[in-house]
Amino acid sequence: MLGLGLLQSKQLTPDELNAVRKARTEYQDYLVSIQTNSNSDVKNNVITPETGISINNQIQSAYDWLKKNPNATINEVLSNKDSTTTEIQRLLTTDLPKRKFYNSIIALPTILNDLEAKKQIDKKQILDFENIIHSNTKWYEKHKKTATQIDFDQEMLKLKTNISKHFKDAKIVSYIQSQLEFAQQLSNSALESNLNKKDKKNQKLIDQTISLQSNINNMFSTAIKIFFTLVIIVLCMLSGSYAANLAIGRVPAYRILYFIYGCIPLFVPFILVYAIYTRIRDGRIPSYTILPLSIEPATTRLGRFLWKPFYWIPDQHAIDSFKKFQDLLSLQVV
Repeated sequence: MLGLGLLQSKQLTPDELNAVRKARTEYQDYLVSIQTNSNSDVKNNVITPETGISINNQIQSAYDWLKKNPNATINEVLSNKDSTTTEIQRLLTTDLPKRKFYNSIIALPTILNDLEAKKQIDKKQILDFENIIHSNTKWYEKHKKTATQIDFDQEMLKLKTNISKHFKDAKIVSYIQSQLEFAQQLSNSALESNLNKKDKKNQKLIDQTISLQSNINNMFSTAIKIFFTLVIIVLCMLSGSYAANLAIGRVPAYRILYFIYGCIPLFVPFILVYAIYTRIRDGRIPSYTILPLSIEPATTRLGRFLWKPFYWIPDQHAIDSFKKFQDLLSLQVV
């Protein structure tokens, strides 16, 4: 159906149509690959959950575009793929400093609590520094979608400066800085919890949408195929029945032969056109039963039920047709 729509609306050649189909298929495979890699990168803390969600949203937008533009040309498909790739690359480029900053502000409370447990800092120092952490968290939530790589680098530098100013001990500052470097590379429980809440919900929504779209397309395609198959079968049976009734004046073997020929799809249009012509010319179309074979009725109830499609009652038209056929045979014999 999609191919027929493209062929009719854009006047594409078969080669061009195949090229469009190939481009759409490759685009969809590319989106699946990007989505799989993105989800894996989020899980392994290679990119932030927010970037993973943004990439998934970009992928969903691409799927929506493909759905809304079934008749797009190959250039339009490739152009949309390029724009999607460019946006995803932009998100990934911005993500590295974003991930470092994000992991740092999440890891800081754990690092400080660990220092307090070791009696290297007191509770008051932690409470005072929590205001800085809270301020950085608010900035991140506000600017995480719009901030550039330079913005995140500057905020990370400010955070390190505040750590140096707040904790006077060089050893403590060095320890916090080293732990932040470690946190920027490895995931922690808080990050995994955030991932489970945001990414899984978003991934489930995308998977459900794609699965529903695929199921609907498959169901629609199957229903169309079944419908046209049934229509062809009914037309063939109707044509065969009419051909057999047209031979009502001949012997049953001829009627069976006419029925078989009438069911051949190649002859169906001609026979149906001739039926319409007969209806206009004679005011009726001969129709005695599906396949008229015998005028002898069955004696049992089951026999009458099974024999009904083949049993017929002669009328004057049938009698006249049979006489014409007999006269034709007698002339041939003479």
